[in-house]
Amino acid sequence: MVKDFNDFKKKELDGILSKISPIINAYMEKKSVKILLDSKNILIGRSDLNLTNEVIKEINEKIE
Repeated sequence: MVKDFNDFKKKELDGILSKISPIINAYMEKKSVKILLDSKNILIGRSDLNLTNEVIKEINEKIE
């Protein structure tokens, strides 16, 4: 049962990533962003460098 759940979870995440990766890459190209990091792994940083809301807005505009 756990293996089935993990397989389902992986399949769903792979599907989502395949849809949003091109959108994120295009955003990064347009804004000359070199790297995006998961904020959970950042100890401290300037809040003006947080692009989360901009990236989510871009994804929402492009995903139907």
